[in-house]
Amino acid sequence: MAILLTVTEGDYFDAFVRLRSKGADRPWLVPSELRPRLVADAATRGSNLTDVALEILAASCGVAFAPNGRKTTPKADDDVILLRLPWDLYIALDSRRRRAGSRRYSLQDEIRAALCEHYGLRYSPLRRTRSPRAAAA
Repeated sequence: MAILLTVTEGDYFDAFVRLRSKGADRPWLVPSELRPRLVADAATRGSNLTDVALEILAASCGVAFAPNGRKTTPKADDDVILLRLPWDLYIALDSRRRRAGSRRYSLQDEIRAALCEHYGLRYSPLRRTRSPRAAAA
């Protein structure tokens, strides 16, 4: 469940935040109502899902954020959210994650936790374990 970060123009990072596992049974990594709530907030504000999510994350870190104002219609059933994290927000989230002191707590977990907390949803990161092949070696 590593986060995929790519550098883009203007000191942004593209972060693909997975909401649902890739596995065969595809368990949710967050409560299934998180994305529909983000979509509803975007519709209410006349904004887009990315700006709503980034506003929530920026407020949780005390970082200023200026929405891009693009008007898009997000799908309520996607399993991934693409966030263009401004550099200062990325640094704030990563610093908070590192202060938690757990190497097993990813930046994706930090993002998921902040979004769930905003909506009063329970979030428990999945425990990462070594693969059976690595344990047998």
